[in-house]
Amino acid sequence: MTFPRASGHSAARSTGATSSSRRASSDCWRGSRSSLAGGCALEAAEAVCDATLDGLEALIDENLLRQEEQWGGQPRFSLLETIREYAAERLAELAEVEAARRSHAEHLLSWAEARHVARLKGRLIMQYQPEDAEYENVRAALMWAREAEEFELLLRLASAISPYWYARFNLSEGTGWLEDALARGSSQPAPIRARALAALAQLAWPRGDIERVRSSAEEARTIFAAEGDRDRLAHAVHLLSIAAELEGRYDDERRLQGEAEALFRVAENVQGLSAVLNNRGYLEIISGSYEAAELLLLESIDLNPANAAQVRLNLGLALLELRRLDEARSEFARSLGEGVASDAPELVLYALEGLAGIAASSGNDEAAAGLWGASEGLRASIDVVLAIAERDLHDRLLPESRARLGADRFARAWAEGRRCRPSAPSSSRSRPPSSYTLIRRASPWPPPEQIAARPSPPVGCANSVSESRVRGF
Repeated sequence: MTFPRASGHSAARSTGATSSSRRASSDCWRGSRSSLAGGCALEAAEAVCDATLDGLEALIDENLLRQEEQWGGQPRFSLLETIREYAAERLAELAEVEAARRSHAEHLLSWAEARHVARLKGRLIMQYQPEDAEYENVRAALMWAREAEEFELLLRLASAISPYWYARFNLSEGTGWLEDALARGSSQPAPIRARALAALAQLAWPRGDIERVRSSAEEARTIFAAEGDRDRLAHAVHLLSIAAELEGRYDDERRLQGEAEALFRVAENVQGLSAVLNNRGYLEIISGSYEAAELLLLESIDLNPANAAQVRLNLGLALLELRRLDEARSEFARSLGEGVASDAPELVLYALEGLAGIAASSGNDEAAAGLWGASEGLRASIDVVLAIAERDLHDRLLPESRARLGADRFARAWAEGRRCRPSAPSSSRSRPPSSYTLIRRASPWPPPEQIAARPSPPVGCANSVSESRVRGF
């Protein structure tokens, strides 16, 4: 990453640059430094830019490069914008832009696919902070692949980054990229297309697009089975079980869950097994067998504690239906805390719904109305629909609560909660546009751990709530 050695920004454009600067520049332009729009980790600097530690330190000393600490304590480097623009100009003059962008995109593809395979096999759970940091670069690589008509790379990169779109609930952008990649890459090999189809199904179910879930997952399953790709086949069958649930085909769902469980057991995929147990528990909630649901959900948590926040939402729902309200409140508040801390909108959404149900069941109808309003605002901002059991509970409790409180008071409290509005977090430049922070317009809620200790939460919004229930993963 050897850029011109100079004392400031203007020196890079000066005609009086030293010969050593010119040599450094020449080395630089043969690399792909300027394509790293979102900065880069040391690994990327070495792989894409042929950087050395000495070279990076020299650039930092000359104030041409910034070093920050990223998640996990690793260094991350970014060019000052004027220097990056100059680098881009020099690359264009030397006709090396395409080579630079290709190198950049291929590095990101290797990185994203490695992380995706680790998630697929259950070796990597959550931990999307590196994707947060790299997303600006990923988007630039996707754009280049589309413009350069590198459709295999486009399909593979969109598929590999799709768990991040799901985790951060950036569903619309992810769906758009995947649909575009599939349309442009219609002649690409079937196994590559199947990965994108499975990713498309994953992003479709939270939005209630049942036909998309079923058709995409079915096509992906057929291809994965023919290829003998058991890891991806297990996930495709898992997605088909979700489609069956959305369509009310519960016998088919149980059969498909059994198929997915068998495949995950053969692969010794603990995360996959935990997800199946969670979904089996959720099906028991839908069926009204809350005690059975509790046992399955506790087993899921024991099997995979690292992903427990998502399962606790379903456990809280079962406990609420069993009228064990203090225990349910604790589970929802715990998941809310993790949702706030990890920028997980779906955790926050279903925790709000659960706490609203507890407030209504406790007779605190004004708090329930505010929490339902906050949930509705968040739901609209991320373009999702409530899952079946939560929707049934919502539809059952809300009219009763409104009748007790009175329509006018309920509407005022609901509107107060609804005034939580999404806005982009200023400290996260690499987040996709749909990332958000809920801004409190009056007094904030207490911290999530205090919500659990109160008879019912007050009306309002959290200070800032910005991966997902393990319905799919």
